[in-house]
Amino acid sequence: MSGTNSYAGRHVARPQRRATAPRPQGYAQSRTQRKPKRKHNAMRVVLILAIVIVAAVIVLKQLGLTGPALKVTAPTENLATDFHVDLDEIRSSERFGKGGGDADPADAEKLRSLARKYTAYSLKLEFIAENIGDFSNNGVKSVLTSPEKVDFVIRAAYGPRENSAATALSVKKGRIPFLLQYDSRWTFRNYGSSYMGYTACGPTCLSMVAAGLTGKADYTPDNIADFAEKNGYYIDGTGTSWSLFTDGAAKLGISCESVGLSERAMKKALKNGGVLIASMTKGDFTSAGHFIVIYKSGFGGFRVYDPSSVERSSHTWSFDRLKPQIAQLWRFTEA
Repeated sequence: MSGTNSYAGRHVARPQRRATAPRPQGYAQSRTQRKPKRKHNAMRVVLILAIVIVAAVIVLKQLGLTGPALKVTAPTENLATDFHVDLDEIRSSERFGKGGGDADPADAEKLRSLARKYTAYSLKLEFIAENIGDFSNNGVKSVLTSPEKVDFVIRAAYGPRENSAATALSVKKGRIPFLLQYDSRWTFRNYGSSYMGYTACGPTCLSMVAAGLTGKADYTPDNIADFAEKNGYYIDGTGTSWSLFTDGAAKLGISCESVGLSERAMKKALKNGGVLIASMTKGDFTSAGHFIVIYKSGFGGFRVYDPSSVERSSHTWSFDRLKPQIAQLWRFTEA
């Protein structure tokens, strides 16, 4: 053999291929169908989630809880609730255990139940329950609705009851300030049948609205309460008259009009600088009657300023939750 043909005719061994299991029938087809199956499964998950969400909305709607209750921050620059309450000092005071209150003794158990829920106030709520004979019906009903008022209620029963120095509000025209009727600067001022901390939700709401719309820092709750009494807007045995918000508001430089009770009407009323005051019936805000400010709407529902509660002013409220509790609505704008 010549050198040029030295490999001619030879058998050259090649590396053997790894043995594999036989492919199942339809293998090529299953690979092409893999992506569509995944898409189908994803669509099924989305459909199931949608059904669950719809079912949850239906249940929540029946309970009046539709709309996520979002946490919001209530401004504190105009709040003063620094009451000093020492239970040991009170127990050794002359007024302790004298009775004379008109609270319902049956409410003692409600107070104890509330103490188990609101642990931050538990000792003082238990104290009121143990000594319910010293407390007024106004005080007990007030703290049952707003446990955060417990220091004010105890001070109202035992004293001292001095108001701290009233000062002008920190306000900016066009921005509604948050104010409390049980603010230590005016809470023990008399309004109608009792202290402002119990009775002045109406004047405090109008104070928020009037100060915010006009920018006048002297429209404090105590000044508006004096204005209401002098002009006959407080009715003995009833409380603040609705005419404070219609006739009275005009004298303060703000316009008022009634608003229909619908979600669409409320949202429309809040546009272009409008703000609402609502007269509330028994429910989340009161056991009898109450007024609140509704100042904004958005995702999660409506934002409110409750003059009797920081807690209730710190989250949103759905229309379905508010609707059965609203007796009347008014819209305010600067005149």
